[in-house]
Amino acid sequence: MQTCATVAALQVSSAVAAIAAASFWLWSALTPVPKRLRPGPAPNLFDIFDGIHVSLARQSRRSAVAAGAAAISAALQAVLIFGPACITMTWPF
Repeated sequence: MQTCATVAALQVSSAVAAIAAASFWLWSALTPVPKRLRPGPAPNLFDIFDGIHVSLARQSRRSAVAAGAAAISAALQAVLIFGPACITMTWPF
């Protein structure tokens, strides 16, 4: 087993998962939410509440994917903490 190659693969995989998590959380945060209700009678409250529901459901799904990617990144980092370090030495120093 090549330790250096394994460590490098785990580091790259962790970085990719962390970037995916950050991207999904940003996408979730930028999900448009319907504007405030105007004062006075609303033409159709069902459409307004449906729009809010759809927006919140999108945010929730994107945040869930982001949390999963963050968990994968954290698990890979945990493996790296407890795994052997890759040290390349040339002799003599």
